[in-house]
Amino acid sequence: LTQGGGNSSVFNDSSIRYVNSTLTYKLNDTYSPYVRLGVNDFRSITRIKYQNYLGGVIVEASPKFSYDLSLGNTHFSSSGDNELIGGLTAKYLGGRYTLDGGFSRSVIPTDLGATELIDLLNLNYNYDLSERSRWGLGVFLSENKSLLPNKTQQISASYAYDISRSWLMNLYLEARNIKFEGSDSVRNNTAGISFTYNTPNF
Repeated sequence: LTQGGGNSSVFNDSSIRYVNSTLTYKLNDTYSPYVRLGVNDFRSITRIKYQNYLGGVIVEASPKFSYDLSLGNTHFSSSGDNELIGGLTAKYLGGRYTLDGGFSRSVIPTDLGATELIDLLNLNYNYDLSERSRWGLGVFLSENKSLLPNKTQQISASYAYDISRSWLMNLYLEARNIKFEGSDSVRNNTAGISFTYNTPNF
């Protein structure tokens, strides 16, 4: 059982209070069905109360392949509207590589008192070059249906190297394109390097 709250500011001050609960039952070594319930209270220009009802199953099809399938509904108490939510994620473990991805649909309220329907699709590939280095590719697509409809396409590449047991170096490249309905696309390219230090036995 989780609960919490947060604040964000895009166009107007807003806050959200929520309580989420997930119950999972391991039926056997292959199937683990679950149900997830959420109660949310979003406050901005208007107050929006909504509930998430989601059911799904985690399937360990084999030692190398697993997936998570879910389907549910978001109900808005104030308007009586209902939106279908859910998704599918999958992961495959190869000899030296990992392939994972999925798609999902969710709906959230916005600061302007409306709702935002979000469809996501992502795919990631990671390959171990050696015990100390690996590289990866990622593709991310999204479509937001709201007062400001937009579509996002993103592709990324990364290379990670374990300099030592404590130090990790990561190189990354990212290209993103955002298209707002009725306007030109916004393109953004990012490149960087980061270093991470892990304290042993901490």
